[in-house]
Amino acid sequence: MIFTPDPAAKSASAQFNNPHAQLFTLPGGLLLAAQRRAGDGFAVSLRLPWGSAHDPVGLEGAAGVLEEWLSKGAAGRDARALAGAFDDLGLRRGGGVGAEAARLSLSGRNGQLGAGLSLLADVVLRPTLPESEVAVLTDLARQDLAGLHDSPEDRLALHTRQQVLEAVRARWPAMVTLSAARRVGWRR
Repeated sequence: MIFTPDPAAKSASAQFNNPHAQLFTLPGGLLLAAQRRAGDGFAVSLRLPWGSAHDPVGLEGAAGVLEEWLSKGAAGRDARALAGAFDDLGLRRGGGVGAEAARLSLSGRNGQLGAGLSLLADVVLRPTLPESEVAVLTDLARQDLAGLHDSPEDRLALHTRQQVLEAVRARWPAMVTLSAARRVGWRR
């Protein structure tokens, strides 16, 4: 995979006061900001514009479930094979969902960057979303919901977001709500 610098890279880099950062436009239009670091490792964080604030009314938590579902397979690999492919390369991966964006992260040794980016591209562009994984994901969602009962501060934060920030749609939690789970047929 070859990246070509964006002609606007100098002006964008200057805007952030970091002469070492470069911007690259990938073939699909995705903008990549990169910075060389000392050492033999890399770290990548991909932000996808589907955070919990964008969840449809009645399907609160959908972004979180989707982000979790992406780890269940890609490009013909099931969850175990996908995890094995990352592990075989010695890569560490992660992810999560915030109000505005989902994040997928990857880190490892520089020599594995190309193969790691290819696997990450498979996850984003060629996900395998097997129906059989729905039960696993809903069980995880139930566990998250059950955890709310043990966390007064999380319940207070959720209530506050629902009451105060409703106008900006920041009210949705990154996890599925019980009412949304029931709407799609999940049972407690």
